[in-house]
Amino acid sequence: MALRSDSPAPDAARDDAALSGTVDGRSLPEHTVKRVTAAVLAVVLLVTLFVPWWLTDPVVRLEFPVFAGWQLFAAGLGIAPFAGYTGFSVFGNVLLGVVPVLPLLVLIALLVVRATKPRALPGTTIVLWAVFAFLAAIWLVVLGWARLNATQGEHPATWGLLIATIVSLFTATAFGNWWRLGEKSLWPRRGGLRLGAAEEPNDGDALTTEQLLQALDEEDAAKPAPDDEGDKPSR
Repeated sequence: MALRSDSPAPDAARDDAALSGTVDGRSLPEHTVKRVTAAVLAVVLLVTLFVPWWLTDPVVRLEFPVFAGWQLFAAGLGIAPFAGYTGFSVFGNVLLGVVPVLPLLVLIALLVVRATKPRALPGTTIVLWAVFAFLAAIWLVVLGWARLNATQGEHPATWGLLIATIVSLFTATAFGNWWRLGEKSLWPRRGGLRLGAAEEPNDGDALTTEQLLQALDEEDAAKPAPDDEGDKPSR
């Protein structure tokens, strides 16, 4: 164990160097392009919540023609009067409003955090929720196909939902590429679990070296000394 030369000081210095100017600035989470992109995407997704998402049934369309994104979320929570215009039950309102919009709200919050405090969360978290938001939007499209009879053959999904779907997919693609092309090499050194696994000394290597030296000592001790044979009287 005394032969082990590993020390935490060089490892810490190497970590600081990797997180400083020795890496390409474009791979850092706080790069200006990434922060501006996150802010713009958050604004665009927030605006989509105030544009038409879902057409109501023809029976109530004269009274309440279309749901915006935030109104659809309110209907999913059972808030009056929006919940009464969906034509669904309480559980159906949850599937119609909460399931598609909630991942988008979380994604907007994560993008705001990424724009203001880039190192607060890894890009994979944004990718994960962007994929959730995309799949939730696809779910709403599928639900619209199931409602064609109630809407007299007209698909209820509108252009606001289409924009939210495209922006969610773009967000997942952009942050996934940034993670793969540079950020992935930075976050393991800042994460406790990954850092501990990477920097922990390998006890197996030190033990093997010690055993090897011990075996060499035993082999030398087993050999007869040269002076013993030279001192024997010749007959």
